[in-house]
Amino acid sequence: MGKSKDENNDVDGRQPHNRELHFSRKENSEFKWKHDKSVVGALEVKAEPVLDLRAEMVKHDIYSCEEEFKTCLRLWEDQKLRPQFIEAWENMGTLTGCCG
Repeated sequence: MGKSKDENNDVDGRQPHNRELHFSRKENSEFKWKHDKSVVGALEVKAEPVLDLRAEMVKHDIYSCEEEFKTCLRLWEDQKLRPQFIEAWENMGTLTGCCG
């Protein structure tokens, strides 16, 4: 018989850390943020076929952190951080380089 939902999760409802997540691969890079204890949720921006910062953002809750995420979203809206985020992104240089 398999473990119950509570036995598979940490106290805060997250899955136990998997050592395979130490190394980024295409298969696991999308979900690394879900295992970081400092993350209470996420806002996803549309990135395909092109990055669209003005499109509706998708909210991703973390089980047991819903209230903390609501507080963060309230600050995001009250402080009008989305327009600042968009402006900062648009003012970043378009050229990247690598040295060494």
